[in-house]
Amino acid sequence: MTAPKATATAALTTEVNVTIALITVLAVVAIAAAAALWFFLSYPSWNDKEQNLADAYPDLVGSRSGQDGFDGAKCSSREPEPGQEAKISCVGDGFNYIVTYYPSVEERDAMLPDAEPVELSNDQCTIQSFETTADVPTYVMAVEGTQSAFLVWGDKAEEERLNLPLCAS
Repeated sequence: MTAPKATATAALTTEVNVTIALITVLAVVAIAAAAALWFFLSYPSWNDKEQNLADAYPDLVGSRSGQDGFDGAKCSSREPEPGQEAKISCVGDGFNYIVTYYPSVEERDAMLPDAEPVELSNDQCTIQSFETTADVPTYVMAVEGTQSAFLVWGDKAEEERLNLPLCAS
């Protein structure tokens, strides 16, 4: 027969262990919830039109606002200008770029510079590149047949524009 004192001590020890385990589980859940909240507040989702750009150019803009785009550039949502449906701006090291989405290819074409483009091509797509006059090297770029346009500028823009993954996925 077990002594009453030993049974009470064992019950108390079990109760303390259960309480400690419960507190530990609750602490882990609270930390995970706080981390998830921080992530979603720090990196908000793209809106539907911006998500279309992110889906088409995943290596260019990243999956959420505030995350890395091409070559470590930080990308964020911007208010579209008249005629645009979506606009994402990315700030990189020595170059910056904006990705825009238009309602149609014709509306996108209407905003392109009135000049002869340089055509860049690979096995995936053909890109029209227009050099513009500005204080820093600046290029407007468009992929044939898409509703997207790109503005690339900065000291490294001339070189980096050739490396940007502009052929839609």
